[in-house]
Amino acid sequence: MSDSRPEKNTPEYKAWRSNVFTRDRWTCQKCGEKGNIEAHHIVRWSDSKALRYSIMNGITLCIECHKEVTGNEEFWRDKFRRIVARTVANQKKGSSKSSSGKRKKKKKSKLQPFDIFLSALKFTMHGGKR
Repeated sequence: MSDSRPEKNTPEYKAWRSNVFTRDRWTCQKCGEKGNIEAHHIVRWSDSKALRYSIMNGITLCIECHKEVTGNEEFWRDKFRRIVARTVANQKKGSSKSSSGKRKKKKKSKLQPFDIFLSALKFTMHGGKR
């Protein structure tokens, strides 16, 4: 992948992109297309350094949907957050059973990925003040 923006060639960006695609099953989350996909930042790259590599701030879009969304991020932001949150919740439900079909005991964590994403977003929106 060669791109005119050097930050897209970093290991961090490539890992973020791959993790977003994997979570979304390599499928456009807007129209369902499985080919010609791109990773889109829900909160734009330039708007938040804190969210640049958060997979909760990424969504898989096909090239056509990405073109439609680019420049209209404000309109799509909440819709995409809901899609990502639902995808993560559904994957957790599916992974909470063991191979024998019995439910696994859930590990307790203080913050879920979406909670971390929301905290970083609020921090960014308030100019770095809590």
